[in-house]
Amino acid sequence: MQIKKETAILGTVWLFLCCYFMQILGFPNILTVFLGAGLCLVLVIEQKSLCIDMRFILLAVTMLSYYGIANGIRGMFYLIAYIPLIFYILGNYMAYHDKDGMERSKLILVLIAAAVIGYTIHGILNSYMFFAGYKMQAKRHWFDFWKQTYMPGTQQIVFFLPALAMFAPAVIYIKQRKWFSILTALVAMFFCYTSLATRSRMSIVIFAIVFVMQIFIFILLEGKIVKKILLSKKAWALAAIIVVLLIGAFFVLRDTTVVGGFIYNFGKDGGILNNIRFTAQRQALSQLFTYPMGGMQMDLILEGYCHNTWLDMANESGLIPFFAFAAYTAVTFYETVCFVRMKEISTEAKLIVAGMYISFFLLFTVEPALEASVHLTTPWFFTNGITHGMLQLEKKKEITNE
Repeated sequence: MQIKKETAILGTVWLFLCCYFMQILGFPNILTVFLGAGLCLVLVIEQKSLCIDMRFILLAVTMLSYYGIANGIRGMFYLIAYIPLIFYILGNYMAYHDKDGMERSKLILVLIAAAVIGYTIHGILNSYMFFAGYKMQAKRHWFDFWKQTYMPGTQQIVFFLPALAMFAPAVIYIKQRKWFSILTALVAMFFCYTSLATRSRMSIVIFAIVFVMQIFIFILLEGKIVKKILLSKKAWALAAIIVVLLIGAFFVLRDTTVVGGFIYNFGKDGGILNNIRFTAQRQALSQLFTYPMGGMQMDLILEGYCHNTWLDMANESGLIPFFAFAAYTAVTFYETVCFVRMKEISTEAKLIVAGMYISFFLLFTVEPALEASVHLTTPWFFTNGITHGMLQLEKKKEITNE
């Protein structure tokens, strides 16, 4: 009976997460808060524990000060301010909710799958709207399938990130999950093509950085396997063929409309290293203490935006949310490193969690994510909750064993 109850709770939470990340039913909205808060309450009662720690407090201070300072006292009652907290709690409690015999690594994959499936379906539907011609010619905006409004490309590509973060693990572990890995790789490649067609350089850059990072982590964690691969002539031959094909594809496709247009857009606004966003961020840093309470008073080259989530918080609401969110980021980064070093968790789960964390962290460095939509940030907070829950469970088991 207890196992059935726990399975029912997990299934209900997973369905809610999948619907939210897909943005069906108009999520995020008031229903998100009430359903999410209700599920959090169920988990608290079920586990008979209320977890209010430093991470939760830092995130609460970040959200309440950000909305409260910008909008006055009424801003602290904006329901949207509590959505990141709800998803952090759900991730934390669901990861700690490990009583039904599921392997911890499998539980992580099931939870992350909700975000991946929801965002991927949304991304595919929106890509269809672009290729079907529902786009603004003068700007890189195209129609959102659920919201029925035009959204800029910098927000649209966020729906690609979870699937792109799954690409490296899918390729590495293709023998264990053949058809799932093939499907994941195909979806990731489709999103890469959509990024090229829409001239969305940010998703391609994030994908490349995350892919290299995941390979690096795999090398560190699976040294014996990597050594076998390096000694394999077949592996070197396959790598040589892939490199030749990629180089050949570049020279063949570089003058096409899709690839040529993407390469042209890649060099706009100062390119990548000298991008105008970084100029705005340097301007914001020089004025950080000039306006300690924010107010959108910074003199910036990009129409009032720093294109950096932390700095845009400072610009709008001052130093309190800026430093609170910076501290929260530092703590969650440290916990992600600790999670990757855990012995009981599979390397596949570590690669996926690290990929999700870094993907959205990189997004935050070049976009005012909270200004655009809180929905663009929730997978990151949810992943942070999972990581913390797993670390807490590990700590509890260590104390019990002593």
